[in-house]
Amino acid sequence: MKKFILSILALSLSLTIIAQDARQRTAETIVADVLAAMPAADASTQAVQMADLASAAPSSVVKVASMLKPAGPGVRNNVYEYALTGLSSYASANPSVRSAVCQGFVEAVKATADKTNKSFLLMQLKPLATLAEVPFIKELAKDPDLAPVAVGTLVAIQGSESAILDLVKGTGVDRSLLADAVARKGLSCAEPVLLEWVASSQGYELDAICSALAGVGSAASLETLSSKSISDYASLAVRLARGGNDKAVAKAAKTLLASDVSAYKSAGALAQMKNNPAKALKTLASALKSTDVQFRNAVLDGAAEVAGKEAVATLLQEGFAKYPAEVKADAINWFGSNAVHTASQIVSSAVADPSCASEAIVAAARLGGEDCLAALASQLVGPNAAKAAQALKAFNGDILEATAGALRNCPADDASALAPIVNLISGRRLTALSPEIFKLAESSDNAVASLCRSALPGVVTASDIDKVAALLDKAATEESREQYSKALGAAISTLSADEQGVRVSSLMENASTPSNFFKVLSSTGSDAAVKTLSEAFTRNPEENVLDALAAVRNYGAAPVLMDIAKKYPEFRNKAVGAFSGLVALFESDPDKKVGKYAEALGLAEDADVKKAILAKVGALPTMKAFNLAGRYLDDSDLRMTAADAVRKIASVTREELDYGTLTNYLSKAVEAYTARGLADDEYAVKEIENVLGEAKPSPVSQLTPEEKKQGFEMLFDGTDLDKFQGDKDGYIPMNGAIYVSANYGSTGNLYTLDEYRNFVLRFEFCFLRPGVNNGVGIRTPMGVDAAYEGMCECQILDHDAEIYAGWLREYQVHGSVYGVIPAKRLVHKPLGEWSTEEIRVEGDRIKVTVNGEVIVDGDIRKACKGHNVAPDGSDKNPYTVDHRNHPGMFNKKGYVSFCGHGEGLKLRNIRILDLDK
Repeated sequence: MKKFILSILALSLSLTIIAQDARQRTAETIVADVLAAMPAADASTQAVQMADLASAAPSSVVKVASMLKPAGPGVRNNVYEYALTGLSSYASANPSVRSAVCQGFVEAVKATADKTNKSFLLMQLKPLATLAEVPFIKELAKDPDLAPVAVGTLVAIQGSESAILDLVKGTGVDRSLLADAVARKGLSCAEPVLLEWVASSQGYELDAICSALAGVGSAASLETLSSKSISDYASLAVRLARGGNDKAVAKAAKTLLASDVSAYKSAGALAQMKNNPAKALKTLASALKSTDVQFRNAVLDGAAEVAGKEAVATLLQEGFAKYPAEVKADAINWFGSNAVHTASQIVSSAVADPSCASEAIVAAARLGGEDCLAALASQLVGPNAAKAAQALKAFNGDILEATAGALRNCPADDASALAPIVNLISGRRLTALSPEIFKLAESSDNAVASLCRSALPGVVTASDIDKVAALLDKAATEESREQYSKALGAAISTLSADEQGVRVSSLMENASTPSNFFKVLSSTGSDAAVKTLSEAFTRNPEENVLDALAAVRNYGAAPVLMDIAKKYPEFRNKAVGAFSGLVALFESDPDKKVGKYAEALGLAEDADVKKAILAKVGALPTMKAFNLAGRYLDDSDLRMTAADAVRKIASVTREELDYGTLTNYLSKAVEAYTARGLADDEYAVKEIENVLGEAKPSPVSQLTPEEKKQGFEMLFDGTDLDKFQGDKDGYIPMNGAIYVSANYGSTGNLYTLDEYRNFVLRFEFCFLRPGVNNGVGIRTPMGVDAAYEGMCECQILDHDAEIYAGWLREYQVHGSVYGVIPAKRLVHKPLGEWSTEEIRVEGDRIKVTVNGEVIVDGDIRKACKGHNVAPDGSDKNPYTVDHRNHPGMFNKKGYVSFCGHGEGLKLRNIRILDLDK
């Protein structure tokens, strides 16, 4: 299993920390615990981890920071950086721990020599620092390597202005950083220093200083900026224009207006208008005479900001008739963008003007109203039809009558002329015009008919179902079937999925060409679709029926498809492919999903189908998916897909993988990548090497010297199941233990190779999830229920789980001889902790000991008073605790088995002593 090894982490913790938390853990232990559990599975888990680290601050911060290594080949600081970044974020949102964590980062920065790591730690300090840390950070700013982060941190601290000014007035700190800090803090008092710097600066530094002057400077900076940075000169002029008719600003505005650059001219006009609002409209009037469209429109917006939209609208309307075409277009755009409804008549009239029709159409849609509607409708036939239709799609108002009029006036045999109108009708769902669209859909002109069939989904309603169905039934071409299928799908869309399926199935019963309805029926995804198509395939097993069934997005189709795959070899690959697609979509249980993929892979014959399924397996980060994918690494056609799958799973899974299986499969994957030798394969090999580097070899169990002397035999030492038979898919060796997976593949039992009469069985078990249920079959034949056909079954059960509360019988608790001798109820260890168990069987006597405590010691024959079955031959036995017959109770010998009833149990160190030898 991939994880950080706690012992290694503990060795790397060299600083002794005495602080303890509520559980008496030292800060050192807390750090080790948190780092070992990273990365967190989810946000809530991460919050718990960060709260742990914060509780031990400042020591914990210093401890983690001390683990950061200088960058170099093979150095990986990611887990420590992840922890520190998360801690900084957590502390910034939790005031109760902020101060302690902040102190920790300060101490960590002081203690760290490497500049890269020091800078990283300073970045984590940034959201936590207060005025108390300003002197410390101010000194760090004098270090060129740390200055970018240090100055940025100072800017983030409220009240740090004086410290920044001190740095500005001093020397040794990058001027560009300080200029940016001045601008961000709005320190206008720094202007004199900035102006002094200009004379001795150049390049990026000069750019930063000029930008800062534009943000904080006064009129005194205008002259300097006019020769150093015209863009910052323009920004400062606009910022200083506050309606005071300032002479310096006026001069700057005039200078900028003389520029050939649109942006600078626009800034000059804006500065002029803001400096003297009374003359804003005059500036606009002058700008409208310019041939620079960018300048004109910028001044239009600026004038509206300064003089108000109404004043600008009045000026534009009064002068509209005299404007050249390009200015009219600007004005119309402005009317539409600013919702100037008083200009509706101007805009609607302009719709017919070729010089500005495009702008007028867009503006008319934005303004709305009867005038604009009529104007747009008039353009639905002609060169502007497409633009007019697009505008009407967004028109705020009822367009039905206007659109109907346009449709009536359009030639019924001209598809290109009809297209904008028909698409508009469909796009706006003008269902009242559906009769006209239906009529045109049956036009003798193929282009017109196709156009209108494609438009039907936008106009049909549930009342049109029968009408569309009749057209679909007689559709003779693939195109018309496709179009009418979409129309029928739209018509039934208001019904529930089940109602849709039933309705379409009913339509098919009376149709002359039922197959025309397959696609619509499939799209309903209903149970009725599965039933109808399944029955259709049974009657007529053809590919088109299977295609329809495969397209149904309903998990109920999965078993039908699997049945087809088993019965019809010619359809196997298609059915299996569709089956696995449904499993991917609908099966939420990853273990069941893997099982179904395994079944599909076992049937599929085509390599491409198998590859597609294996790719789905590779998307499941589970142990079972890993084991399944690995089985195909020896298949030459599938080895690369299988290699990708095992690599992906091993890299991300949080489940335990068996060390032997892991190394075996990943080694084969490395061989596959190396043999192929593509550019990215080297990265894949490195990823696998990282996984293998973190893996731990499986432990091997051994008999104790005493057990060897007594004659015990090791049945499972942690390596293989060679001394067992039966369900080896449901019992998987994993890292020294058997992982019981009874829900995967066969749900049978695992049996010893030999039969036994009298014996001592010892093993260890642990529960991985609540409610685990298993058992040990005693003297049992194979393939039967050991509790009844064997001598007995001793329960392995997490009887403490809530799911058993209130109903579990006394003869069902852990260790019980099921139905015959109840066990003393013990309290199990927590999930994941191992327990020991011994079962001694001699004649009719059985003794069960768990963790050294005897919980069963009895004689089965005495327990049932010699009546393993009811004396009267009935099914009710009054002599057994469960009142059931146990015909195998007096078996003389039989196999020992583990009886799987579900997943979540691990077994290890299984050994047996044959008392008859």
